[in-house]
Amino acid sequence: MRGPSGPRLAGQGVEEEKQQVASIEIMPNGGLRLRVTLLAAGFVIGASGASIREIMRHTGSTIQSWTQQPEEGVYHRPCRVFCIQGNPESVLAASNIIHEAVERYKELCEGKRRGEFVQRLQYIHGVEFSYQPPPKLDFKSIHFCAAMDASLKLSIAFREDAYLNHAS
Repeated sequence: MRGPSGPRLAGQGVEEEKQQVASIEIMPNGGLRLRVTLLAAGFVIGASGASIREIMRHTGSTIQSWTQQPEEGVYHRPCRVFCIQGNPESVLAASNIIHEAVERYKELCEGKRRGEFVQRLQYIHGVEFSYQPPPKLDFKSIHFCAAMDASLKLSIAFREDAYLNHAS
């Protein structure tokens, strides 16, 4: 089993990829192995691992994670592997929280809340997650992310204007 591999590399995982739990595997010891797309995995892990530690504390499970490179027949992009171990109830509880966190991140990023104010702190089954819009390669796609607050919108609009004026 591999150990932690650190944060996502700059530019890694920003492709126009649907955020999801890419695969689920039941391990021989009764644990689960979840493969999650990189940006959603960052939301699950939280700043310096705060959210994933809170999931472990809340459920009594043990969770290890690492970044896995693409593997033929498994997944075509790098993803984050979460290996959840513990008693069956704690494994199931941790898996449910991770799945719900991925769904929440997906909902926030895929424009379903466009134009709404989105709280930075999101709570799922008592676990705190910190939302940040995903990094994008071009300014136009930022509009598809949920807005954090008015000052962020103004800052993005100003940078987009400056970028478009500079490019022409």
